[in-house]
Amino acid sequence: MTDQEINDRILLLHGWRKVEKREWFEEQKYTDGNVVWRHRDMPNYSGDMRAAYELVLEMYSAKFSVNININVDASGIFCVCSMEDENLVYFVGDGETAPLAICKLYLAWKEGNR
Repeated sequence: MTDQEINDRILLLHGWRKVEKREWFEEQKYTDGNVVWRHRDMPNYSGDMRAAYELVLEMYSAKFSVNININVDASGIFCVCSMEDENLVYFVGDGETAPLAICKLYLAWKEGNR
């Protein structure tokens, strides 16, 4: 799965709508019930730690404990992320970078893949 495919799946989970090949629009709801779609720059969850951390905060707010482990050896850097709740529901994601591992963990959680 490419970084773009990962970002696209996360944007869909967040309620964004893809209108054209690479144009994404975010839904904005007003208190009076009106809804508009606004274009804005897409977050790069799989390549930007700041954007990926938004996913960590979402998992944390759902009462999960999130662990990020970075392993360095002769072959390079490898990241493994895991999360669990008090009922020991457990998910794992891995990747060459921390943002990529966080994204895979987030998708495993949201799509129910353990």
